[in-house]
Amino acid sequence: MISLILALKSLTLMDSIKLTIEIPYSSLEPLIIPIVELINTRSIEVIEQSKSNDAIIDNKKVMELLSISRATLYRFRDIGLPCKMIGGKSTYVKGEVLDWYKNYKA
Repeated sequence: MISLILALKSLTLMDSIKLTIEIPYSSLEPLIIPIVELINTRSIEVIEQSKSNDAIIDNKKVMELLSISRATLYRFRDIGLPCKMIGGKSTYVKGEVLDWYKNYKA
């Protein structure tokens, strides 16, 4: 049994009323299971994307990925490291960064 507690406030009175509704779990199960499955599926997609080379990463992740300082990151950007500004923030495509760095090191 699941209890839902709702606090209701009247628009004209400042009194609140507490209402407790008890619902058997079996009646909520058909609603809960698809939601949990959707959350689990979406979490897996996000994890897989972060591992892929198509992942969008920020300055901090690039510095970690290449083991470089912030100054080196800015120098790399000046000489061609692919970077896009989105909402005033520098963003990078992980695969593009890795490809550029391999060519830079060659």
